[in-house]
Amino acid sequence: MRVVEGESVTLKVGDEEHAARVDVIVAEGHVVLRLVRTPDKPLELGADAVVYAVDATGLHRLSGRLDPSLIEPDVVALRWEAAETIQRRQFVRVEATCDVEVLRSGKETISTSTVNVSGSGFLLAGPDNLDEGAEVQLAVKLDDKQPPLRVTAEVVRVTGNGNLGVHILEIDEGDRERLVDFCIDRQRSAPRVRMQ
Repeated sequence: MRVVEGESVTLKVGDEEHAARVDVIVAEGHVVLRLVRTPDKPLELGADAVVYAVDATGLHRLSGRLDPSLIEPDVVALRWEAAETIQRRQFVRVEATCDVEVLRSGKETISTSTVNVSGSGFLLAGPDNLDEGAEVQLAVKLDDKQPPLRVTAEVVRVTGNGNLGVHILEIDEGDRERLVDFCIDRQRSAPRVRMQ
């Protein structure tokens, strides 16, 4: 397993998770990340941390110690000592059009739909007034038989055609199971499947 420059990853330090991108691969065992959002409190030098990366083979974990930049608070290096594949099936990404309500505090609810779905997030067909780093509440209707999933998500990328890649920050475990089952069922029934 290897990380790739420009790849979206998740950095976990203690109980906190930070959306990030791989900025530079310095050498084997040493990667520099740029956080999507500057942390509320500076990350500590030498803190134990884990980077989660997803590629075509599944979800991978790099474990090591942090070396935060003293100049740029959104830049941090990870000197990793162990790499392992920890999950393969959950992060299958499938083409699916599901109705979505985007809920923002004090603002009007926006209706949109998914372009594709995975256990870690969604590609949404808009709205066009959200920027990278925006945190939103989503109600995602997978089918007509059950209530919508309730998800806290962060916009991690905006595509050239206005689609939004959103990464799940918080989801009820039962809802996560429903989402994973939905993706696996779609994978079985679809001839073409992409992995996140």
